[in-house]
Amino acid sequence: MPKTIEEILDDLNPQQREAVTYQGKYLLVSAGAGSGKTRVLTRRIAYELLTGEAEARNFIAITFTNKAANEMKERLKSLVGPSAGYMQISTFHSACARLLRMFPASVGLDKNFAIYDDDAKSKALSQIISKMGFTSEVNKECKSQKKWISKCKNRGISWEAVFEDLGLNREADYLQKMPWNMRSALIYRDYERELAKDNAVDFDDLISKAGELLEKDKEVRERLQRRFTRIFVDEYQDTNPAQYKLIRLLASRQAYVTVVGDSDQSIYAFRGSDISIIRNFTNDFKGSKTVLLEQNYRSTPNILAVANSVIKHNPKRIDKKLWTKNEKGKAVELVECESEMQEADFVASTIEDL
Repeated sequence: MPKTIEEILDDLNPQQREAVTYQGKYLLVSAGAGSGKTRVLTRRIAYELLTGEAEARNFIAITFTNKAANEMKERLKSLVGPSAGYMQISTFHSACARLLRMFPASVGLDKNFAIYDDDAKSKALSQIISKMGFTSEVNKECKSQKKWISKCKNRGISWEAVFEDLGLNREADYLQKMPWNMRSALIYRDYERELAKDNAVDFDDLISKAGELLEKDKEVRERLQRRFTRIFVDEYQDTNPAQYKLIRLLASRQAYVTVVGDSDQSIYAFRGSDISIIRNFTNDFKGSKTVLLEQNYRSTPNILAVANSVIKHNPKRIDKKLWTKNEKGKAVELVECESEMQEADFVASTIEDL
């Protein structure tokens, strides 16, 4: 049975309640570790459905993992009942794949396009690198190029842009003594041509091409903007430029946008995420409100004291200080190991002893 508004708000602390009940259009919930982030996000979705004018079909919630999406669906079912089934709750990749299946021609794809998984991507790159013949360490080079190409795509950088930046002719031949960045540009180009030949995209393309679709096709963009007037994004600190572009294109001036994240937990810069995106939310969405969730339910005061003292030196964070009502707990120990392997063994054995 769906919950009442009173039940949705009943067990929230003051900061959580403030975030859930905020009436404005744009909200950033800066949620520290263990502060009830998922609870607040799902309660806010439920609260907006029960108190606002939008229907369930107007809600879209985007997460980064299938596990998080499934957990959100289950929590919302318990909060709003069958209405949860009409909301679109999915990962970035799943939402974008669905969109591209609906409008493939707008970005030059056939409706039956394939999606390269990690193995298919590795195979294609290995063949391209082997054909070039500039290295015998194909597997090592393949791993390096996979990361580099993914980073380019997540930042919205095409192979054509790389060629232009390097001053390369688009039909340049393979040269064994080329600098690494030039070889990478050639590999990137040939990989993209291989995808086009196979009528395929990779996981990074799902997001970048969905953004391209919304940017190019005004009719599709406005159709989706009319549909999705309530937009929610989880783990916003991990957003990369391609995902950010997608969100901005999807959000019309009439849309209500809520993002939840923690600048202290941004750990995916190597994948292309950009911490400035969450820090600039208040500039991107004028008139927005930021609510800090600082009460921690997971850790002890001793752990939080150490964590706060370390993270406060990060100049790029959104300032907050976690606290808890939990018991003080054991003092934090500093353990120095002689090697990474010894450190891993120590951590594993300590966990086993807990």
